[in-house]
Amino acid sequence: MDDVDAAVVRISENMVTKGDWVTPRSDGIAFLEKPAMFYWPIAVSFKIFGIHDWAARIPFALAAVALACLACGFGMWAFGPRAGLYAGLCMATCIGLFLFTRIVIPDAMLTLSIGVALWAFLRTMEEEEQILEKVPDEFVRGAQQHILRVARELEAQGKFMFEVPDCPRFHPTKRRKAG
Repeated sequence: MDDVDAAVVRISENMVTKGDWVTPRSDGIAFLEKPAMFYWPIAVSFKIFGIHDWAARIPFALAAVALACLACGFGMWAFGPRAGLYAGLCMATCIGLFLFTRIVIPDAMLTLSIGVALWAFLRTMEEEEQILEKVPDEFVRGAQQHILRVARELEAQGKFMFEVPDCPRFHPTKRRKAG
């Protein structure tokens, strides 16, 4: 492990040994550069498997597997089973995913959470889905407005490479049916 990985692992280890899961600490000093939730998966892994360097990497490996499964599920939902298989295989064999899960950085988990949020958002916008019939309209409109507000904020900060639509409700493009 390099020095950054060791610092993150040490903070997670302190969470387990000291029992303070709210404030990340490094050598007794509050380390507030990253939120505590970033350290929780590593700390839980330490609780289950013990404090080892390989146990610190398990959450990131699981996030990479879940990301490949998400890409497969997204592809199957949008374009059919064959496209889903190819999407999952592409994600699973992506060199960047392999390189970035070998070190202790939150990129795989962040990508997974954004992907799940995007898929959930698109699923709620799908006209064929029955999800919206059970959820009050005010909640759906509020969630959509919040998602668009966050997207516009990220776009204003230069984090997005695409334009966020101005309309309050937009539909994803029509998907091809598997033949």
